[in-house]
Amino acid sequence: MKGWQTKLSGAGLTLLLSGCSAIFGPEEQGPACPNVALLADAAHQTHYADGPGRDLTDIAYQADLTGITGECRYDFDDAVGRNPTKVTVLMDLALKAVIGPASKSRHVDLTYFVAIVDPKHKVLARQEFNLPVDFQDAKGAYFGKDQLEQEIPLGPKDKTAAGYQVLVGLKLDQDEVDRNRAKRKTQ
Repeated sequence: MKGWQTKLSGAGLTLLLSGCSAIFGPEEQGPACPNVALLADAAHQTHYADGPGRDLTDIAYQADLTGITGECRYDFDDAVGRNPTKVTVLMDLALKAVIGPASKSRHVDLTYFVAIVDPKHKVLARQEFNLPVDFQDAKGAYFGKDQLEQEIPLGPKDKTAAGYQVLVGLKLDQDEVDRNRAKRKTQ
């Protein structure tokens, strides 16, 4: 299997294309993996405590998706490997979180999503994942990874999953999305 890696940059959406060679030798390139991306508008979360305040003292926690590493593998319906039936994408999602001064707890449940989009930009599947975070260290910081496996069924006309996308982001409310977009516009 050939792996891929992507890190979120200040430039916004970060994509990295890669190929898979799970069952192929070094001279023969396998089918390409799906495009994988962290969504810039959903890669950062500043969550405020309840109430109207929106300054630094009102922050309950901040979270960032910081990167994805992984690989893909194809399943074929024949021994020759010419008719792929599905591709499995294995991912390690890296994230960090920091507790804020307005937090009433040293625990937070972060929610992120993974969406699979077909070559025609239709969302085929969207699944949310909960990640419990306990701020154990004295500084109130958390650095961790979550492992994911997503399967993309391929149709009889699909020879590769290169036109598909796997999109990952934090589940945000509309105010959080608007703040992220406004911040990106000023960068």
